[in-house]
Amino acid sequence: ASPNSSPSSPAPMGRSMAGEDPEHLRRLRGMPCAVDERHQGPIDPHHPTGAGLRGMSKRSHDHLAIPLCHACHMDFHGARGFFRRMKKEERKAWQATMSERYMPKVPSDDVF
Repeated sequence: ASPNSSPSSPAPMGRSMAGEDPEHLRRLRGMPCAVDERHQGPIDPHHPTGAGLRGMSKRSHDHLAIPLCHACHMDFHGARGFFRRMKKEERKAWQATMSERYMPKVPSDDVF
């Protein structure tokens, strides 16, 4: 490690930080919205929140991301639309189910 680097410093250009998988996020952006496949517009990969996965204000691993259209992504964070009647624990359970569905398939001995 260089003397100017720290665990919280961004990764140098061309290198990924732990938990990042740009190729997986690219694949997610090519998928339909997990809430409703008929939704149009760009896909915003949603990184599950509130699961204690990475600590306060840290994004979860890219492999846990869920493809959501921009409107549904905003609805999730504002508890609106599809998510308006879900309690916080129900939204966490929905995230877990969807993360499993969209997680890349890797050999069982390949742990991230």
